[in-house]
Parts: sequence; structure tokens; C-alpha cells
Amino acid sequence: MTKHDLCTGDIVLSTKGSYGIVLIGTNGDDQIKWYSNNKGQVINRFRSFSMLNEDLTFKYDLGNRIIKVWRTKDKHYLGDKAITKYHTAEDHGFECIYEELIKEVTMAEVEEKFGCKVKIVKE
Repeated sequence: MTKHDLCTGDIVLSTKGSYGIVLIGTNGDDQIKWYSNNKGQVINRFRSFSMLNEDLTFKYDLGNRIIKVWRTKDKHYLGDKAITKYHTAEDHGFECIYEELIKEVTMAEVEEKFGCKVKIVKE
């Protein structure tokens, strides 16, 4: 999925645990309205699509990217942010259309799995 695949009303989740809603063509700009952080607290931030790379990473927020996208199946649920409260998007008229399949792990987790110190080398 790329940023140009996003549509108005899509709900997105970032690696930092923030939820946002995509707004295409709002005030002459495409943007994401962030409304909930990783603690479930209300936030009121906007991020312009110009700050979003094509691969859904953020230009000036290294390591942060969009990792999940839901889209409504029913126009009556367009803009419904309830999925962050209940974590049951399908019950609220949404389906997951994208989920990043990269598993992030720490070096400590890798070393625990192998039972020894690990050094990553290039192929």
C-alpha cells in the first residue's frame, strides 16, 4: 500500500500507537487528523500528506510509519472513530485493508531466542 491508496475516511494506526483519520482534499491539502494516542488519550494533531513518504513512513519522524489501515464498507460509518475504543473494526463497518507484516524485535529478544550474544552482519 502507498499513500496514494489512502482514501477519505480511512482509519490509520501508526507504529507509535496513534490512530488517525485520512482527509483527502481538506482545505486544499490531503492530511491525517490524529485523534487518539497509544494511551487512548484524545489528541488533536494534523499531519500533511507532504510529510508522508510514498511507503507510509514519515519524513521527519524516523521509525514511525502507518502500519495498519481500515476502510469502511458502509458510508454510514465514514469517519467513525469507535474502532479505537472497541478494537473491533469489523463490528463498526470497517475492514482491515492493509497491515504491515514486518515484526520488530529488539536485540535482547533476538539474543534470548538464540541463547547467546548476536552480531548482525551483511550478506
